[in-house]
Amino acid sequence: MIRFKVKLESKQNLAPKVYKLVFSIIDNIEFNFAAGQFIALIVAENTKRFYSIASSPSNKNIELLVDTAPGGPGSVFFENVKEGDIVDAIGPFGQFVYKSQEDAFFIATGTGIAPFRSIIIDQLEKGNVNKLTLVWGLRHEENVYLEDELKSLSEKYPNFKYIITLSDPSETWQGAKGRVTSHLKTMEFTPGTTFYLCGIKGMVVDSKNLLTVEKGLPQNSIFSELY
Repeated sequence: MIRFKVKLESKQNLAPKVYKLVFSIIDNIEFNFAAGQFIALIVAENTKRFYSIASSPSNKNIELLVDTAPGGPGSVFFENVKEGDIVDAIGPFGQFVYKSQEDAFFIATGTGIAPFRSIIIDQLEKGNVNKLTLVWGLRHEENVYLEDELKSLSEKYPNFKYIITLSDPSETWQGAKGRVTSHLKTMEFTPGTTFYLCGIKGMVVDSKNLLTVEKGLPQNSIFSELY
């Protein structure tokens, strides 16, 4: 873990209150992290907030996906930060990293996709040929982002599949509908499959219960992180 300075290179509004931020490291350091880890940013005096790194370790920049809807100090900071601003960062932190030997499911809501974007890209770049499946829950069509990127990855790597499911879609939505747990209920999993859960507490708790109680899967095959 080290403290270093980063510069905001780009800030892109992907969906209402959701931003993709790309930071370059301006200190003369070697910053290494494992896909799935997170960093802290100093967002106000004596105030830091933690964010999963959304980019692969092979990327020289640090990319974050941030939801500013909660409205706390971190949200205020990211609503106002501008390209060119210098920010203090600390990290990396965390043990929410890829541990699978067989197939893997990544189950996310909202910006809980951030660590999975890092892990999935990293594993595909490294030549992982196991089945990697992302199940991502959002609310409305306007909340959908990264779909072109996910589609491109699935076309390039046949072992990667994804489902974007909306809990409150409009009548014109042609994709998957319902909460992520409604899709997990109907799925069959090969022996040895590992599950990674990241998002709101309700989804994580409900998914764990479904996988262990209803599906009879072992607790040690499930890893989770709350957002």
